[in-house]
Amino acid sequence: MDQPAGYLHWGFVLISWPNLLLIGLMVVLFALALILPFPGHGSATNTAPTPPSPAGGGGKGNQA
Repeated sequence: MDQPAGYLHWGFVLISWPNLLLIGLMVVLFALALILPFPGHGSATNTAPTPPSPAGGGGKGNQA
């Protein structure tokens, strides 16, 4: 830790190895956030809205 970090020099890119590692880790976490499902969400098979009841009971539009 008492020496300066090594650098990657690739064309016009000059970046330290610890920063490159951190950027790579953030890209991996971003990709995982896009791929993995949200916790607690069920399957999307039952996405059809439920029809209103014939008695008209309890909907938002039926308030007296």
